Amino acid sequence: GAEQPALDDSVWRTLDVPHDWSIEQTLDPKTYGGMSVGYLPGGIGWYRKTFTMPKEAEGKHVFIDFDGVYMNSKVWVNGQLLGFRPFGYISFRYDLTPHLKFGGENVIAVQVNVKRGCSRWYPGAGIYRRVWLSIVDPLHVAHWGHFVTTPVVSREKASVRVRTEVENRSGKAASVTLNSEVLDPQGRQVASASASHQIAAGAMHQFDQNFTVTNPLLWSPDTPDLSKVVSTVETPGKVTDEITTPFGLRWLEFTKDRGLIFNGEEMDVKGVCLHQDFGPLGVAFNPRAMERRLEILREMGCNAIRTSHNPRDPEFYALCDRMGFLVMDEVFDEWKIPKLSSNQAYALYFDEWSERDLTSVIRRDRNHPSVVMWSIGNEINEQHTPNGGVMAARLSAIVKKHDTTRPITAGCNNPAGAQHNNFNKALDLFGINYSYEVYDQLKGKLAMIGSENSTHWSTRGSYSYFRPLRGDLQIQPAKNNIELSAYGIYRERDADLTLRKLRASPWIAGQFTWTGFDYRGEVHPYKWPLIAGLWGIVDMVGFPKDQYYLYQSDWSDKPMVHIVPQHWNWSQFGASGGIPVWAYSNCDEVELFLNNKSLGIRTINREEVLRFEWSVKYRPGVLKAVGYKNGQA
Repeated sequence: GAEQPALDDSVWRTLDVPHDWSIEQTLDPKTYGGMSVGYLPGGIGWYRKTFTMPKEAEGKHVFIDFDGVYMNSKVWVNGQLLGFRPFGYISFRYDLTPHLKFGGENVIAVQVNVKRGCSRWYPGAGIYRRVWLSIVDPLHVAHWGHFVTTPVVSREKASVRVRTEVENRSGKAASVTLNSEVLDPQGRQVASASASHQIAAGAMHQFDQNFTVTNPLLWSPDTPDLSKVVSTVETPGKVTDEITTPFGLRWLEFTKDRGLIFNGEEMDVKGVCLHQDFGPLGVAFNPRAMERRLEILREMGCNAIRTSHNPRDPEFYALCDRMGFLVMDEVFDEWKIPKLSSNQAYALYFDEWSERDLTSVIRRDRNHPSVVMWSIGNEINEQHTPNGGVMAARLSAIVKKHDTTRPITAGCNNPAGAQHNNFNKALDLFGINYSYEVYDQLKGKLAMIGSENSTHWSTRGSYSYFRPLRGDLQIQPAKNNIELSAYGIYRERDADLTLRKLRASPWIAGQFTWTGFDYRGEVHPYKWPLIAGLWGIVDMVGFPKDQYYLYQSDWSDKPMVHIVPQHWNWSQFGASGGIPVWAYSNCDEVELFLNNKSLGIRTINREEVLRFEWSVKYRPGVLKAVGYKNGQA
């Protein structure tokens, strides 16, 4: 009954959204879903808000926009059910206008139902993204109805096309003029256009305007210069709406022989997969927390993010636009065949909701220059079923109905199956998860990208050794059933192998490595009392692990050198056993010193290994590594 306006909610807790109630609960190893959800519960929660709608707003149209609610949300205003959205990662809008009391009090109620066994990772719970109240004139730009494309771009000239859907929700026909201008990154007008149309009552018209920009400032990861289109809706003597859309002038092509060609030049996708939680902060969206993560990754040399395995908050894409990150915008983790035995995730809703949810993602995100590919699925079980190719083609057609300017991909962990049932033929870019042998098998036949590749599994700051009967100390891969060595030698399919394979396969567009940050849930390879898997290059709170510097040595041109281990307090081993010391560096050669005494200069063949190595007999003091380029320290 919490949707009823008369309910007394005076004893309810008052809070701000975005909000994640799951993160506030007590960790419990007996939580249903266990390690998958990070040992935190979901359940049912309610939100209510009472507000006064000014009398002078009567005659306007009032919408409520949710950037995201996890999951199975129902929304009421003044006791009237507005709708249900099961997908917890999509933005959505409801029209409040017919149900409001103008000049009086109104009550919005939201029920959230996070079902047990609904996720393979920690999903959070609640209104975890922002909520907006939008008050507009009856004559206005439709929701996500401003679409900016750049059909032809060069360094000398660019064409800009703006399609604007204008709705007339008034009771009579209206003569409408749409004035649009293109502003360069400095805010200067570089092109403008005007068009008029008579829009019938209750109808919508799409204006189509074209512009030419000379000597454009191009958007790229190195120069994320954002232009803008400002469109104004006018009737005689009155401006009824205005919308501003940032966009980027750039062109790109994923090729089968040269990888990604971006603004006419070859570019490697140096990407990471990211889940959406912020570690101890939970999933409640925090712009500064996201910005900090991107800053840390950029310093590593990273230039791309895969939204594993679901769409993100709108501000995430705006940050990537401004900071210069490429984005694989991924929509689904499963289709009709569930991945969890509980079958409480998206497979329950795929038939009814997949077209609507996919359409919402494409229309919402298609103006972002950072978004360079759409992913219609991650490791979808239909990769190897007879109808999988048909299902993939259906989703691809939905994408192309709303945007044809970017390639469609999917993360395929069964590339043989995907080729057998034509799943891959629905894709413009074949996403390969881990199956590195496919790189050579399909060389020159398909455009490909490493949609998910291995990092080291490691625990930050964990250095353990054991002494064999004779010889030097050996690295201990695992310790106490809770730690994995920061040297990252726990398994074979590691970051070093992946980076070298990409180096040897220039026809692959690049990779998204699993994962940029540790994330709550999907706890692996150990379970409780760990609450996160040990996949990340950076730990949950933003401290880089040693492998961060391995990636930096391969992805960054800025000279760097980093020593493993980062502690030098091994006196218990005495001077008899040599301790393994590695250095990650992008320099030509590295020299290691102990207490200012040189232990030798090393060079490496980067086709074979990406680390410099020494065996060092322990002496208390200071280890120092010096990298040299062209003979200069």
